[in-house]
Amino acid sequence: MPRPWAASNRGRTRSLHYELGHKTGWFDQRLRVNGALFYTDYRSYQTFHLSPFGATIANAERAHALGAEMEASVRLLTELELFASANYTRAEFDRYQFQGNNFDGKPINNIPAYTVTAGIDYRAKWGGLARLSWRRVGEFEFDETNTVGQSAHDLLDVRVGYVWKNFGLFVFGRNMLDREYFSNAYRFFGALVGTPGAPQRVGIELTGYF
Repeated sequence: MPRPWAASNRGRTRSLHYELGHKTGWFDQRLRVNGALFYTDYRSYQTFHLSPFGATIANAERAHALGAEMEASVRLLTELELFASANYTRAEFDRYQFQGNNFDGKPINNIPAYTVTAGIDYRAKWGGLARLSWRRVGEFEFDETNTVGQSAHDLLDVRVGYVWKNFGLFVFGRNMLDREYFSNAYRFFGALVGTPGAPQRVGIELTGYF
């Protein structure tokens, strides 16, 4: 019987990271805007091949990621803040062959092309808080052959609660738009097999710190 995890290539992933960024703040830090450009050079990049029999770990000889990110926040009142962020990533295999297939120039799987986030955050001095956040996750591939992928989808989360000293009581809702998406997927004898993403959830949370 095959082991659930088998290494097809040995070697640790090594990477060199280059980043150029700038942080700004105006009006006594009520308005903040940060941005950055980045480039990452990977050597022996690890990849995972899923199947009903387990997963195989392989190593791409060379890969890279190039992108940009920006975030901003505006404090309208002492207790109220608007925030937004966005990033774009172009990640590709440079030299990668596995089981007779050549994936040079293919997008690296499981890395969204972009992500955009926006929301509002309220934190009162008396302990009340509320947060509404929206996130759009761009399309990405689940495998190196780029035959199975996830289209762009939106997620909306909300959280309302009260904090007193080391304790907090919250009501939360996740994926309030009830979007259907997959966290991973692959093809097995032509059939699409996948794991659905987290569905809409509403609950109560009690926290305590000691």
